[in-house]
Order: sequence, then structure tokens, then C-alpha cells
Amino acid sequence: MEKQGYLHLPLTRKQTNLRLFTNSFTNPHCDRRSPQSADQRRYEKADKEMHKNGYPVLPPRFPAMEKLTLRAIEITKEIIKEGFDIIEVHPASTRKALKMPTKDWQKIQQIFISMGLEGALKTRTLTPHETDAVTAVLTARLYLKGKTELIGDDKEGYIVVPTKSDWRTLQL
Repeated sequence: MEKQGYLHLPLTRKQTNLRLFTNSFTNPHCDRRSPQSADQRRYEKADKEMHKNGYPVLPPRFPAMEKLTLRAIEITKEIIKEGFDIIEVHPASTRKALKMPTKDWQKIQQIFISMGLEGALKTRTLTPHETDAVTAVLTARLYLKGKTELIGDDKEGYIVVPTKSDWRTLQL
């Protein structure tokens, strides 16, 4: 029985406890893009590297992002307390790496369906936030399959981005 709002994308591997929080400002290896680093730096190495690789992101301390960053930090702390690993993703960069449109929401949803994803995206139009959430889950799936790169460093943290490829060639 399918529940409204659910997406069916198997995340199978030993790491079944991976939970994903989009733009959580933490990383899969250590908790370095969290409160202390967000407070200390306006523009971190990962953000600079993202720009260098053609993925424009706003730094966590950018005024328009500050409130979201602080909210993400609080949610991240709660998720970590539950014993889950967290990765940071940037949905628009995932779509760019996979040669998808970055903001044509209807086309992106059709691509997800073409890829074999199931759930509410087959029965109703997703909001841009839901589309970003599906993109984040897709990134997590690719991460678990070893089809991503880590942008950043051990000291300040990483942003997970799929290895550049065409979405049509992905095997989920």
C-alpha cells in the first residue's frame, strides 16, 4: 500500500542507517561543517571548491542562508543523537552533475519517473522542495553505490556530489 508523499528508492547496503538531511552542513566522515565551523567561517573550502567545479552554492554564513543553517544545525544534532550518519548534498549541483535541468521542475519530475523512481511523484506534481528532497535521496543512493565525489576536506567537511555522468546511464 503506497502512502501519499512517499518515495520508493531502495537504499540497500550495510549502511542502512543512513539518513539524509539536505544541506545539513555536516558530512559523511566527521561533524566538521556544523555549528563551530559555520560560526567561524563565512566561506569554507568546500563552498569554494564547489564554485571551482561549476556548482554555485551559497556559504552557510551568507545572510540569506544563516537562518536555514541554524535550523539545519539543530535538526542535524537530533538526527546524530539517534545514531544516524548524515551527508551534505546540494540538489541543484546533483542535477547539474547528472545533466538534468536544474530548475525545470516538471521536466525533472518526468526524468525521475523515467529513471524508475516510484511513489507520489507518479500521482501528483511535486513542489520544488519535494523535488529537491527526491534529488537528495537520489544523491544518497549514488553515495551508497560509490558513484559520488566528496568536495571539501577532512578539516571543514564535504559536500557529496554525484560523479559527472548522464542520468540516462545511471543504474539504481
